[in-house]
Amino acid sequence: MVVLRVSLHCKGCAEKLRKHLSRMEGVTSFNIDFAAKKVTVVGDVTPLSVLASVSKVKNAQFWTSAPSVVSVLSSENKKY
Repeated sequence: MVVLRVSLHCKGCAEKLRKHLSRMEGVTSFNIDFAAKKVTVVGDVTPLSVLASVSKVKNAQFWTSAPSVVSVLSSENKKY
């Protein structure tokens, strides 16, 4: 599974991406969350190949979630 943040500005962008993903070899399913600009791709694919392919049609990067407040606080309180 590969999760990307993709620059989606309109429904046309999402449709263009949908067509591109549906034609990609190895992709078994995908989900486009237009509001979050989050694209999840499932199949026999590598993260770099998906990123490279999607980047041909839209600006994309790997999805990175911000660290939670709890994990930040706990790491600050660790003594080394």
